[in-house]
Amino acid sequence: MSISRAIDHAISRYGRRVELIREGQKTTTYALVEPLRRKHRLFLNEDSRDAGRFDASYRHYVGLRTVPLTEGDELSVGGEHYTVIISEEYSYGEEVLYIWAILKKKTKGLVDDYEDA
Repeated sequence: MSISRAIDHAISRYGRRVELIREGQKTTTYALVEPLRRKHRLFLNEDSRDAGRFDASYRHYVGLRTVPLTEGDELSVGGEHYTVIISEEYSYGEEVLYIWAILKKKTKGLVDDYEDA
């Protein structure tokens, strides 16, 4: 089994169901999604953060290589909605292994959200 197929298998087996919403179209995939830890948030978006400050509005995403993300895509994970802040392919040589991204929790203006913005 190749490295990329082994990673696909692990993500599909242990990851969470994720719904990608792009241009009104929904695609279901799987990914490992976890809170973005404090040490990784110190200079996110060039904003300095106090060492003890943490909020739960950002997530770290590792997803299947077959479903690339782009900045601005919307994701639904476990009933919560996120926007892709940054996304990259993680490769080994010429082989893409997985998609890496930082997500920010959305609070207003969701797709199919009828609340006032």
